Amino acid sequence: MFRIISLATVCCIALVGCTFEQPVPTLHPLSGTVTQAGKPVKGGGLLFQTGSMGQRHVINATVEADGSFVARTERRKGNGGLEFLPGAATGEYKATYVPPNNGAVTGLEIEIPTPIVVEAGKTNTVSLAIPEKLPKGQGIPRDDDPNSSRFPGNGTNKPKE
Repeated sequence: MFRIISLATVCCIALVGCTFEQPVPTLHPLSGTVTQAGKPVKGGGLLFQTGSMGQRHVINATVEADGSFVARTERRKGNGGLEFLPGAATGEYKATYVPPNNGAVTGLEIEIPTPIVVEAGKTNTVSLAIPEKLPKGQGIPRDDDPNSSRFPGNGTNKPKE
């Protein structure tokens, strides 16, 4: 009898582990434009974050060539894949804009100081303005060359033979 109960318990745990999908709160439309010096930016991305450490979903948006965006919420599916759902849950978010780049430079992210509020039953259309000029020191060349002296065992950190 104990073996049958144990086997049933293991099967249930295995099934639950294989079919878990993150629950998603009710989502509401969030869209708008990103501008710089009064003109729409020509692409990039946005990441929206709540102030709470418990944010369970990634909320992001692709900024189109005309500066427009539509936010979406990512949800992990039971098969391990991702599902992208339009909108965001109600709440207050900080937005970070990432301009388009080829990946050769890092540190280009710009935090937008004005909080974004998503409310239930509204279209939640926002205009986000980024500074005309990037702060000094922003945007540094990547250094992921494995032969770089920044990696242990290379350059100045090279072990003695």
